[in-house]
Parts: sequence; C-alpha cells; structure tokens
Amino acid sequence: MTEEFEVECKSKTGENFGYLVKAIFDENGQNYIFNIHAIPPIASNDFFQVTVHIKDQKTAKTTAIYANDSYYRQKGIPETVLPLIASFLNRKLVSSSQRIPLLTGERRSQEATSMWERLTHKGIAIYNSQLDHYEIEPHT
Repeated sequence: MTEEFEVECKSKTGENFGYLVKAIFDENGQNYIFNIHAIPPIASNDFFQVTVHIKDQKTAKTTAIYANDSYYRQKGIPETVLPLIASFLNRKLVSSSQRIPLLTGERRSQEATSMWERLTHKGIAIYNSQLDHYEIEPHT
C-alpha cells in the first residue's frame, strides 16, 4: 500500500522547498518507509528517507533517517516531515535510545542526536531522559 502527499519545508536559510512524500507500508505490516522526493525531482533522482517501525497502537519508532543525496541536507525536512509522520500514523514517534532499546541492534548516531536536539530546541520534540529517547506527539 502506498500513499502520497505534498509538503513544503523551510530550509536553514529560510527558503521554501516542495517535496512529494511517498508512504510505503511494507508487506509484513510493521514498517513504513517514507521516501521524500524533491519537486521537481533532482538529477540523481535520489530522495530523503525515513523508516518507521510500528511498535504498538500508541508508538512508532524511527529506525532510519537519512538523505541519499546532499541536496536534501539543511532543507528543514525533519522539522516538517517527522511531525507529519506522527500524525499520519496517529502514534507517538520516538527516536532510538542508547540505553533502553525498543528493537534489537538499536542505536542513535551523534548526527541523529544532534538532529533530535535541534527539534527539541524548536519545540517539535521532547527528550525523555528515563527512556533516553526523543518523542514527537501526533497532532489530531
């Protein structure tokens, strides 16, 4: 199952960029892959990707967030897309934890921690020190 929607993100420099988000639900029923494509598409046809594991009825966990092409860096995509993903799934979106993993092999890189800290400073996410993860609540 695939759903698509368009979003506009504000870059670090204040420019607005349009993206097409393709939400792909995998066959085993526990993961969503969100591929975020530039509008118009960039020459490499690469995309920004967020992979989310559905933990339970209330929680979804980000398992990967990355830009396949440097074009997507500093474009404000996490600030816009992660809250939309939480609302799309109607679940709290949580980061990986360094101390209390929800999944086997889970880890949060320093780059990811920096991104989540930026979202926290902007009031988009909160840090849960007991579980050592960041959270974004869905907006209904």
